[in-house]
Amino acid sequence: MPRNERIFALLAAAMALLGACDGALGPDSEIPSPGNLRVLGRTDSTIMLGWSPVSGARSYELQRSLRATMTGPATIYLGDGTTFTDSGLDAGTPYYYMIRSIDALGAGPFSAVVTGTTLPAPVQFPSIPTGLGLASGGWNALTLSWNRVSGASSYELHRADAAAGPFALVYDGTSSSYEDDGGGEGLDPDTEYSYKVKAKNAAGSSEFSAVFSARTNVAPPPEPMNLRLLEATPTSLELTWDPTPRAEAYEVYRGDSEDGTFDLKVYDGETETCLDEYQIAPDRSYYYAVLAKNVSGSSPLSAVLSARTEAGAPRTPEGLSVSWSTWFSLSLAWGEVSGADAYEVYRSDSEEGPFSRLVYDGPDHSCVDDDELEIDAEYHYKVLAKNSHGPSALSAAVGGRTESGIPDPPTGLALVWAGGHHLGLAWSAAPEATGYEVYRDNSAEGGFGERVYEGDSTSCEVADLDLRSTHYFKVRVLTALGPSGLSTPICGSTTDGLPPAPGGFEVTGASAHSLTLSWEAAIDAVTYVLSRSTAEDGSYTQVYAGTDLLYLDDDEGAGLAGGTTYYYKLYATSPEGDGPAAGPVWYTTGDVEASITIH
Repeated sequence: MPRNERIFALLAAAMALLGACDGALGPDSEIPSPGNLRVLGRTDSTIMLGWSPVSGARSYELQRSLRATMTGPATIYLGDGTTFTDSGLDAGTPYYYMIRSIDALGAGPFSAVVTGTTLPAPVQFPSIPTGLGLASGGWNALTLSWNRVSGASSYELHRADAAAGPFALVYDGTSSSYEDDGGGEGLDPDTEYSYKVKAKNAAGSSEFSAVFSARTNVAPPPEPMNLRLLEATPTSLELTWDPTPRAEAYEVYRGDSEDGTFDLKVYDGETETCLDEYQIAPDRSYYYAVLAKNVSGSSPLSAVLSARTEAGAPRTPEGLSVSWSTWFSLSLAWGEVSGADAYEVYRSDSEEGPFSRLVYDGPDHSCVDDDELEIDAEYHYKVLAKNSHGPSALSAAVGGRTESGIPDPPTGLALVWAGGHHLGLAWSAAPEATGYEVYRDNSAEGGFGERVYEGDSTSCEVADLDLRSTHYFKVRVLTALGPSGLSTPICGSTTDGLPPAPGGFEVTGASAHSLTLSWEAAIDAVTYVLSRSTAEDGSYTQVYAGTDLLYLDDDEGAGLAGGTTYYYKLYATSPEGDGPAAGPVWYTTGDVEASITIH
């Protein structure tokens, strides 16, 4: 090529490269763009494009963008060919192309935009499922599960009666678990089955997994047969029944009638015999049914058996205990015995006996008192049950001790209310008390020499105290044997003497032209002042001042206006001043007598 032509070609190439840097620049030459820009072929990662040659073109510039508007284009080809394969693309993605010609004067205009879309990525065969195993088992079904496979759209589970096959399809679906119940007919009990699974998708199927074998449980046992009585005594019934196939254990239930509810379980064991001694009374009928069970479930209850105990003396009482004690008495209790008409309690001064002194003969089995005992003395007791057939044996011995002569101080001493000049106290009642004494002091460590109460009540009011003063109190119990020690002290403080807002303030009666209001007494209150208004935040007018806890407001006989809402406030007064107000409470009168609605 002559030197001038080479310079011209280099200049044209430079101009073309400059134009390639920005597709938005205008054309430098009037050379037309290539015609028939088109997609010749495509794969999942390439698009092959072709175009018609242009007379006078020295090269072509092909640009690509991810947008149809060709914003942010990239030059992917600059050469003199009429085909180009664009590679390294994403599968299933649209791409946009335009092309222009370059001659000695520079680059011409771009062509119209052409779209090409890569093919979707090829689907891969799924891998073989792993983890095939038993999720849960039963006697007529097995639940299998396996690990999900990435890319799998469904699974096939096949079953065979032996690990070597032949296998048949039992499940085709998307889940990675399946309960095989033989198509609804149930699998055979106590039978081994083999399984294998494969994964599937649009590309095809994986190979089968390794074979997994599992065994169904044995079937539940049938109903036990021939339930019958072996032996009866006055206080027990022994039953037996025939061995039941597949039974691992049995349960025996007792009812009160042949058609009744059998919900009292009296036996749960592996042998075919049952001895029922639970609260069994002589000469009485009982009803029984038995079921068999194993790992797979339980049988139905058997036919009902009616069995009767023999007539005889009752069983020996159990649970004898001393439930309460005082200085002079002990209270006894024990478990009730079925079939017993009465009980006898015997006492001894020692655990070894003899238990020869009868201290009770009667029908009770609790709160039986043995009185006129010595103070702080130990006694021992035995009990027997009896009926028309005779007595039971004596029970095991139990011991008890009467209280000592010095009572414990009362418990629960507490301050229950406080006023300006008085305090209210209360405490728990003490056994054998004939009275109580309360003592006061100014210090918890003081001598408590001032007695402020003596009486038989378990509460008292301490009066004539100073305003805003602190006091300490102790209490003791008085008995026939003397007083107890003083209790632990408590502290209480008087108030400033102003009464609190009266509690329980409410409308308790209403008519068309009157309202009745009531309230509870307030500590330190001397009088109560009631005011009324027709607006909650309005001006209140005093309508009552006095000592009563109830007031009928009928506007001093003139009558309240019907259909009007009235608001009330109430406060108490004392020599120290006025307390805070309660309320407002309100009520709307009617034109006729109305039922009460409290606001």
